[in-house]
Amino acid sequence: MVNGNGYLVAYQTAATKYITGTPNNSALTLTNLTKTTGKGEGWHLLGNPFTSAIKWNNGSYAISGIGLVAKLMGNMGGYTDISENSIIPAMQGFFVQAVSATNAITIPLNARIHDATSWMKSTENSHILLTANDLESQMAQESWVRVNDQATSGYDYQYDSHFMPLYAPQFYSLAGDEKLSTNSLPSLPAESLIPFGFVKNDASSFSIELKESIDGYQVFLKDLKTNMDQNLTENPVYTFTSEANDDTNRFLLHFLSTVGTSNPVLPTTSRIYISNRNIYIEGLDAKAEILVRNMLGQVVASRNANGTGAQVINTANLTAGVYVVSVVTGNQVRSEKVVIK
Repeated sequence: MVNGNGYLVAYQTAATKYITGTPNNSALTLTNLTKTTGKGEGWHLLGNPFTSAIKWNNGSYAISGIGLVAKLMGNMGGYTDISENSIIPAMQGFFVQAVSATNAITIPLNARIHDATSWMKSTENSHILLTANDLESQMAQESWVRVNDQATSGYDYQYDSHFMPLYAPQFYSLAGDEKLSTNSLPSLPAESLIPFGFVKNDASSFSIELKESIDGYQVFLKDLKTNMDQNLTENPVYTFTSEANDDTNRFLLHFLSTVGTSNPVLPTTSRIYISNRNIYIEGLDAKAEILVRNMLGQVVASRNANGTGAQVINTANLTAGVYVVSVVTGNQVRSEKVVIK
């Protein structure tokens, strides 16, 4: 076995295997990992070069041209993302993605750590962790939304990670046309909408579960197929069925800050509908901001309303398709799906 390479090994018959040789006691440097579009997309399986657990990207790594969020092959049929200072167990392979043709990574000696952790777990409170669960074969795929004031709303190789499918249902957030398993954003204002894609595996029954959240936020999941909008903070498991021909851009994640509010609720008095290729919003009782987003989460139209009379947004410049209209009033938001033909 080559030090630093990752290996997937299986045997038909259970037996005790012995690995002989001198344990590595030197920093490991790898350079110019290949990046080929359509063939791996720059992902490489590396091996923990030491006989102990290591901390990933603990501040002493030398990394250039490689994404700073790595992946472990999970025990539930999907990959799990690991951010800086997370634990990679002893004898555990992990994936990194080359983001440019010229790249290098050095895993230093001080990455070694005495830790019996068999799997990493984050303890920070600046993220939301969702899991899409296959209820028939018990497979699961994680997806992270993180808040980092150094990040942008687009893809940042330092803070985000591209989604990579395995056996679990595919579940990822969208930043433009990038599919992400870790999506870091500079902030999460109440009007934030994060589109999520979902692609079924061989199962038909699924759930999406809120596993970890940020203090002071209520997290809502909007199912654009059923038009259900569930408060995951109060009811963390949303169950649903999926068919092979479902629209992959099925879900929206949105938020409500509870700071300074005693019993926040989403506004329900307004009415949103399409007529003659115009979007109409009626029933506003306060000043509001109206945002129209495409299924990639991009704002394609907006306007401010003063709450008097019907508000009209002309969609003549928009192509036919599915859009999401959000009405933001103070720290409350209501979203509806509309179809422009």
